[in-house]
Amino acid sequence: MAEWAHEIESIALKRSHVVKLIIDVDNKEDLCESKLSGIDVVIEFSSPDAAFENISRCLELSVPVVSGTTGWLEDYEKAVEICKRKNTSFIHSSNFSIGVNILFRINEELARHMAVYNDYSVSIEEIHHTKKLDAPAALRSRLPRE
Repeated sequence: MAEWAHEIESIALKRSHVVKLIIDVDNKEDLCESKLSGIDVVIEFSSPDAAFENISRCLELSVPVVSGTTGWLEDYEKAVEICKRKNTSFIHSSNFSIGVNILFRINEELARHMAVYNDYSVSIEEIHHTKKLDAPAALRSRLPRE
């Protein structure tokens, strides 16, 4: 199991949550109705190749999903449709880091201020640690012109 998965589990347990099931490549078959019974929410941080299948399977079983996996968003609308059809919940973010989300906001604000200066081309680059598996989450953003 990935180190970050242990960290999520550790924080959840410290906050008195119960971690009922952990799925990884060695037990994918456990992502099934009988094992998901009684689970309030699935936290899905996997890989781009596995994310949509994991998310859709949980949503089809009406189990809410919080996903932070990137690189699979070509199927995002399909996940939203399953969520609506099954009347359940689905939250996805490309990054749950407070610092990165502050960077997103700074990027928006900087873009607003720089829009009047056509002689400049400004960009911000956020680079993840070297062990990040889903590199598409890295933010490379040309500041949009309003």
